[in-house]
Amino acid sequence: MNRLWQAILSDWQRLPRRMKIVRSLNVIGLVVIITLFAVHKDRFRAMLNPTGKEIVGQPAPDFSEGVWFNSRPLSLEGLRGQVIVVDFWTFKCRNCLNILPALSEWHRKFKGRGVVIVGVHSPETDEEADTQALRRFLADTHIEFPVLTDNGFTMWNRYRAQFWPSTYIVDGNGIVQRFHYGELGFSSLEEDIVKLIPYVR
Repeated sequence: MNRLWQAILSDWQRLPRRMKIVRSLNVIGLVVIITLFAVHKDRFRAMLNPTGKEIVGQPAPDFSEGVWFNSRPLSLEGLRGQVIVVDFWTFKCRNCLNILPALSEWHRKFKGRGVVIVGVHSPETDEEADTQALRRFLADTHIEFPVLTDNGFTMWNRYRAQFWPSTYIVDGNGIVQRFHYGELGFSSLEEDIVKLIPYVR
């Protein structure tokens, strides 16, 4: 074993300085990745196999009780025949903030064409759970689509969400047709919405 370490040390000493730096960075990067995986292994596992996809093909859970903004209280039965985009978000989440403009654009673009955007605000912090803070945020950002508060995470649990944002597309028969989490690739969901519009009753 001593001879092995001596050989490794000898090889290391003969390396050019630049190569030593590169190899050191590689080792540090590997250690960081292993550490992150060990500490956040449950999160990595959830990212690879999110539970939200389990309800695709199933009847969408109905809306829970909460405070509604920009709308009277809605129900899936009352929206039957329309395409519904259900997006779980919270106003301090950067990824959520990055997709809000797309949701607002869909609301304007598809309004009157049988598509309803519903934002479900499931707070991550006490500040986000403040209904008045949410009201101010909606006013400041000019969000016009319906938003339901989900401070008790009832909707979050019904839809088996694990990440902010998580987005579900429900068809006119009340069946979940698509699940997506995160902002990467979010814009592709518009294609799924457009495909379902011809079936709006």
